[in-house]
Amino acid sequence: MNALNRRHALALGTGALLLPSGLRAQAAWPAGPVTFVVGYAAGGSTDIIARELAHVMTPIIGQQIVIDNKGGAAGSIGLRAVANAKPDGQTLFVAVGTNVIINPHVQKGMIDTLATLAPICQVTDYQYVLVVGNKVPVKNAAELVALAKKDPDTLTFSSSGVGGNNHLAGALFARPCPTCRR
Repeated sequence: MNALNRRHALALGTGALLLPSGLRAQAAWPAGPVTFVVGYAAGGSTDIIARELAHVMTPIIGQQIVIDNKGGAAGSIGLRAVANAKPDGQTLFVAVGTNVIINPHVQKGMIDTLATLAPICQVTDYQYVLVVGNKVPVKNAAELVALAKKDPDTLTFSSSGVGGNNHLAGALFARPCPTCRR
């Protein structure tokens, strides 16, 4: 075994002092452009919110924010892309309730959003509004329900896609109410 001289001991001791600080040091965030992945097509409400947020945040963080639309499967394609991205904080997912709450329960093989990603903040909220075309002969929700009971095959609704919040809200509205006898 080699004897340890003072010079070696000093070098090892100094290295030991530097090691913990080197392990704790982290680069400042962001280290470059940040990507906001949006799980929906460009031009939709989630995309618009992401773009507005990017416009506000870019000067604050001092880096460009890039919007990357990865639409499909009620946001799941974008979610999967972020879940598989390098975990460096440079790729963020602009999510809606569908991605976090609904998809894990209705899509097979879906990522457990709450276990895989860390929520940062809520950036907006919205309300659902029920509207009908001018040619539909109703003035309120009660009249719409009465028309749907009278002629159920004539009414349809639109949504952003099967399994999304808008689709489920429409399906829930169309479903007979078990307690109100409609």
